[in-house]
Order: sequence, then C-alpha cells, then structure tokens
Amino acid sequence: MRVVPGTLNVRLAAPFDRTRATRYVAASDVGPGWGAATSQAGYHLAPVLVEGRHRGIAFQADEPGYPEDLVEIMCEVRLRSTLGLEDGDPISATVTPGGDPASGSPARRRARAAVGSTIFFALAPGIVAGLLPWAITRWQVADPLSLPVRAFGIALLFAGGLVLVSAFARFVTEGRGTPAPVAPTERLVIGGLYRYVRNPMYLAVLAAIAGQALILGHVALAAYGAVVAVAFVVFVRLYEEPTLQETFGDAYETYRHAVPRWWPRWRPWMPD
Repeated sequence: MRVVPGTLNVRLAAPFDRTRATRYVAASDVGPGWGAATSQAGYHLAPVLVEGRHRGIAFQADEPGYPEDLVEIMCEVRLRSTLGLEDGDPISATVTPGGDPASGSPARRRARAAVGSTIFFALAPGIVAGLLPWAITRWQVADPLSLPVRAFGIALLFAGGLVLVSAFARFVTEGRGTPAPVAPTERLVIGGLYRYVRNPMYLAVLAAIAGQALILGHVALAAYGAVVAVAFVVFVRLYEEPTLQETFGDAYETYRHAVPRWWPRWRPWMPD
C-alpha cells in the first residue's frame, strides 16, 4: 500500500481492542531515539477498510495515559479531502486482518482483476477498435493509398495493440482492478506508460482505428475515429477525472499536474 502523508485521528465509540491488532511495532524499530522523543514504547497496528473502500492501517500508541478510545489511521488516500471530512464527522473503519475479507488474498484479487480486465478488453476495445471498424468497412480496401501511408497505418495498428495490452496488464499488476467503471482499481495506476501520459489506453484505441483507416483507405472509418475521440474527451473530463479525484484525492492531484492528459512527456514522471 502506498500511504499518503498525514494521519486521521479517530475517536472510537469504545476502547480499542488491542487483541484485534495484527502487529506490534516497537519505537526503536521506527528510528533511533524515537521512543525518547515521543514517550511512546511502540504501536499496535491493524489493517482497516475505511468507508468500505479505502485500505488503511489503524494504530494506537503504547504510551502511559494514551486515550484507550483514540486511534490514528494511515491510508492510501488523504481521507479528509477525499471524503470531505470535518472535525467531529462520523467515519467507518472496519478491522480486516489479513486484508479485506470481501476481496480475498492479494493473489486472488489479482486473479479476479486479470479475468475482469480480459473480459473488459474483449468487450470495450474489442468492440470499439475491432467489431465496429469491421462493421463499417468489412475490412475491405476502399481507396488504396500509397505504400508508405499504409505502412504507417500498420505501424499505428501494431503500436496501438501493444500499448493496449501493456496498459491492461498494468491495471491488473499495479492497480488490482480493471479499467471498467464497475470494477475500478484499488490503487492509482501511475507506472509504466502512465508515467508519460494519463490516458495511454484511449490513445491506443484511437491509434488502432486510425491505422485501419490508413490501411483500408476508408474516409468513413476516419470520421468514426473522430467521433470516438470526442467521446473519449467528454468521458474523461466529465466522469473519469472527477471520479479519480474523489477516490484518490491529493495523490491524483499531484499526478494530474505532473503528467499530461493526451500529449506524452518526453521523460517519465518519477514521483517523490
């Protein structure tokens, strides 16, 4: 889990049951002189699921006089901004030893993500960049273009396919989810090609459509690609980006400012 800076202080309805903790970290393990500086001997840790969707770690300090009903939560998102919390607002944090029981083990989550991504790959890009172009052209050459133009089209089609496979694999291995809105990733995907541009998958689909238009010489297919491009822009601006902002908060805000939406960077972005 990539933890963002800052913790959330949570006052429990009852004293924290330290038997629910799955690990104890001594102050000396945190750093030299940490115990002397904080008067804390260590910390009782427990994995939690905040508001049923954000993975975090709740911990209580081992310190004389420390309130028994107080814990702090580290999370993969900045909870205050992501959930719009004010002091005194109620919040749900469920202890989940070994991870989220609803999700199973990490290996099982990755397996489900792989299956889900494969299905989505077949249904979404498969239809948009495969079935519909076939329906428009029957993959018959309409107006043969020059050999260099067709070669460029083949390169676009091949590159688009490689980028699509790479991006979908990244959603499984790094995000533990799928590109589908109904089964989103657990983590913000910022590795691989996503260090250069925020939407490589959409660009790959457009490249595949443009490549077919150049190979087959179909003006109608080029017009279809333009319509798909407009649809992608509208979807990203009105749904995808606001959703990512709400889910991942400051982590996404930092990524959004560092990596372009459509025009790739020359050098990969390296987060601090």
